[in-house]
Amino acid sequence: MDIIKKLRFGYFPNEKNRVWTMCQCALKLALLASEEAEKSGLTDEQFYINFEDALNLISVKDHSINSEQTKDFEKAINSFIADSK
Repeated sequence: MDIIKKLRFGYFPNEKNRVWTMCQCALKLALLASEEAEKSGLTDEQFYINFEDALNLISVKDHSINSEQTKDFEKAINSFIADSK
């Protein structure tokens, strides 16, 4: 079964374990993407810059409020997604 479906719909003993697993997968993929972009000389490409911008916005988001950060994050994600088309 697809890992994304497992992460989204269950197969975990509790919600904390499910979210912890998501965090582990996301971090490992981000590290792998960074290593591969460096090896391939792609760190100056706009899609990679947009990717790093989106990660940065996640890392500094104030989770206690819903603010302009959400709009900035959505803009960064949409910019990253637009590069894949």
